[in-house]
Amino acid sequence: MKVAAFSTPPSAWRRLVAGFLLGLLLGATGTVLVTGRRLEGLFLDNLQLARELNQERAKAEQLTASLTKRKKRVITSLQIETTRSEGMYKPFFHEYIHDLLGDLVGMEIARVEPKLIWNIINDRRVQMKEEIFLLSAQWVLIDEETRIGVEVQPVGRR
Repeated sequence: MKVAAFSTPPSAWRRLVAGFLLGLLLGATGTVLVTGRRLEGLFLDNLQLARELNQERAKAEQLTASLTKRKKRVITSLQIETTRSEGMYKPFFHEYIHDLLGDLVGMEIARVEPKLIWNIINDRRVQMKEEIFLLSAQWVLIDEETRIGVEVQPVGRR
């Protein structure tokens, strides 16, 4: 007498293994398709970013080249602003200060030292006819158009 507790016909095992293999094959195919699309998108994004990086590098090189070719900035004019100056002597003071600082025109802005300009003008005594005036630097603005503020005070007679 045969006792069949868990005996299944051999064709059922074959169907079970075939179904498992079919599911495994379909799952692998679906995974390849989904992963392939995503991988292709990432590859295209990488190519685009590499292209943009090369463009930005080219721009940076062009900007660097243009900055080195760019002219250096120089002082083109010198303007003196006097405060409290005697009305009739004002042109004299402007001319006097221009004579002191005339070499600044044409000089590179980067090479100009504001402290030197300040020291040239500050506490300078100027004699005009019988009167003595004291020049005091108030401010110095260095740019292509350099501006200097000077206070002129009469200090006495000679």
